[in-house]
Amino acid sequence: MGSLEDAVVPFFHPDREGARLPEITRRRCVLPDHPRLVPDWYHRVMALTVRTDEQMEQALDALVETEGVSRQEVIRRSILDRYERTVHARRVAERTSRLGARWGDVLDRLGRS
Repeated sequence: MGSLEDAVVPFFHPDREGARLPEITRRRCVLPDHPRLVPDWYHRVMALTVRTDEQMEQALDALVETEGVSRQEVIRRSILDRYERTVHARRVAERTSRLGARWGDVLDRLGRS
């Protein structure tokens, strides 16, 4: 009889009805048609653990109280806000570079007058 570590755990794929079910052990996930150790769908549906320190806990608690939403929602909004600002900054930098190449001589002359 095998050890608990080698026991096969029943598994159901959340996205594909009737899909071939992989064998999952506590050590590894063996998918018949997928070479990766962890299937892609897992990363779309599983929760995320966020490790925090005392300063982050205080800030998170203050935002939860101020905004009246859950800790998860505060973190979600923060990530989306950071993403939007990063994308915006990248677009501004790209367009500034493009416009600088096109209108650089005009801007140079305006700066000297």
